[in-house]
Amino acid sequence: MLAERLAQFAVETRVRAPPADAMIAAQQHLLDGLAVAMAALRARSVVRPRATLALFGQHGHSSAIGQQEPRSAGAAALHNGLLMHALEFDDTHVGAVVHGAPVVLPAVLAYAEQCGSSGASVLRAVCVGWEERWSRHER
Repeated sequence: MLAERLAQFAVETRVRAPPADAMIAAQQHLLDGLAVAMAALRARSVVRPRATLALFGQHGHSSAIGQQEPRSAGAAALHNGLLMHALEFDDTHVGAVVHGAPVVLPAVLAYAEQCGSSGASVLRAVCVGWEERWSRHER
């Protein structure tokens, strides 16, 4: 039942625009996640996992932060998620104590890059991933 509701919400986003505050929040989450990932590039905790991830999905169209060669969407998302969560500075949804950025942003960015999505589409997808801020307008 929950999966059906989430899928329905995601499908409905194609026909209605996110509220302005949700789009602003999406921009903030995106910038925050990218900044944290870049800060983590030299973190000792990610050196070995990054080296291992470099072996997977080396051919693709998605960027792995700090790597020159594009990766498969899955490999890039895993790599970028590792970086975005490594320093524990990522955005938190206080009500749920959830770090959504390392989950939502890598998947959105990898898929969007693979598909050639627009910036607006990326922000809409981030809004869907951070569904709470958008859905409270529906209540």
